[in-house]
Amino acid sequence: MSTDRTPHYQVHRLTTGRVVAALLMFAVLYGLFDVVRRGALASTPPGLLFLLGGCALSYVLGLRPAVVEGIGGLEVRNPLRTTYVPWRAFTDADVTDVVRVHAGYVVVRCFAVPRRRPPVTRNVRS
Repeated sequence: MSTDRTPHYQVHRLTTGRVVAALLMFAVLYGLFDVVRRGALASTPPGLLFLLGGCALSYVLGLRPAVVEGIGGLEVRNPLRTTYVPWRAFTDADVTDVVRVHAGYVVVRCFAVPRRRPPVTRNVRS
């Protein structure tokens, strides 16, 4: 019998965003490897900047966003901003196009947890 009493907190992330970001970063690494292999570093600075910009964009939009549960509160990592909401300030959570966390009058939108849309159903008339 386990006596581990530590709570199990979760990290919520965008699954599709992480996969797309990983594929894009793989493509960037392959492109950099190809440029170095051909010895064309001096002739392709705009292409290299484009590849590095794509890598940064994939990190910001695909890998960074997360909602992290912690002992003291909830950390919401959006693409450009991190917000920490202590559990004692947490008042409500609701769903619009994304999950929104309410802490009194402050509303934090969680980019990493989009709403799952129900499947489209067809009206069948008999």
